[in-house]
Amino acid sequence: MENNLIDKIFNEFYNEFFKIKNGYYFYNEKEQEYSIFIEAPGLKKEDFNIEINPHEIKIKGKLSNKEIEKFVNKKEYDYILNIPHINEETVNAKLEDGILMIKFKDDKKSSNKKIVIN
Repeated sequence: MENNLIDKIFNEFYNEFFKIKNGYYFYNEKEQEYSIFIEAPGLKKEDFNIEINPHEIKIKGKLSNKEIEKFVNKKEYDYILNIPHINEETVNAKLEDGILMIKFKDDKKSSNKKIVIN
């Protein structure tokens, strides 16, 4: 039985995904694209800070609307996902209907650089 809309979406379109607290992330091998979905009712886009580097994505958020604070279970978000080969040029984030969606492409071309010692 599906618990919510996100479960339904993933069960219909993707066989494998990973659950994180209050959300999901998955890798679409065909599109070479990562997607992260976080349930964030009551938060506005200004409440989030997202930072990336080639090997991890940091997502922080805090509910700023004190009037609805008592109606929301999760008021703060703090995630660090270690994901290799993030193509920083392709990161796209949007907040819609209480769900934060972040998508970005895999950049398999990026690799560790070997340093020659002189």
